[in-house]
Amino acid sequence: MTDKDLQAQAQRLAPETMERLIVGGDLSKLTPSQRVEVYLARCDAAGLDPRTQPFAYLQLSGKLTLYATKTATDQLVANRRLSVQIVDRRHLADVGLYEAVCRVTHPDGRICEDVGVVTINGLRGDAASNAILKCITKAKRRAVLSACGLGMLDETETDSIPGAIVRPVTIDAGAVPEAQPRPAVSDVRKGLLTMLGNAWKDAGWLPQEATDHLRQATGKDRASALTDQELSAYVQSLRELADQAKDAIQDDDIDQAEFDGDLVPF
Repeated sequence: MTDKDLQAQAQRLAPETMERLIVGGDLSKLTPSQRVEVYLARCDAAGLDPRTQPFAYLQLSGKLTLYATKTATDQLVANRRLSVQIVDRRHLADVGLYEAVCRVTHPDGRICEDVGVVTINGLRGDAASNAILKCITKAKRRAVLSACGLGMLDETETDSIPGAIVRPVTIDAGAVPEAQPRPAVSDVRKGLLTMLGNAWKDAGWLPQEATDHLRQATGKDRASALTDQELSAYVQSLRELADQAKDAIQDDDIDQAEFDGDLVPF
């Protein structure tokens, strides 16, 4: 559980529930109502609909904890408009393993990668095919959970943990608040973010260079933290820098530099 999750839950959980959760970390020590309280707070912090049961209980090492189901990762991808891509896969024949690497990209350009690994030694035909598919699914879900700051197991991992027991979740529908829609991003803001991304690409900056310039120019680490007016002013300043650079290149009779087009997160 991340610090951000704990802070969000601290604002919603009763002091007694929060104390038991932090000190013991064992949901089995809570009353049924307290477990529901924790479950709903966890869903709220992640922006998930508790009616769809995005989390389930897992009895692990004598403690009851939560793990993320397929519903959780599917909702996170849709709600946060994440781009999920398998960027590498390898058969590690010498150790009998298959590995897949997944990259998750946020709308603002932030990137997170994670891996999925399964045993494939001695498998053939459908068994090998299913193992490879499971590996890819595991990589995707692990990457999504990591990108969203949810430090918890995914359901594809629960069957490979010795002694782990999955427990059902029962939520009283009357205790679940109505899901609130997330605010939509205006077309104007989408256009500004697109122009900013193009300006960074045209400049040929690496991700860290773009972040450093944004911080120096605006005092913010992420473009998403800027208002529309601040975004517009920053994009205009980048255009002016680009024009100055073109003028300097023309004056020195130097061919315009060609950039490789690497993606720059924003």
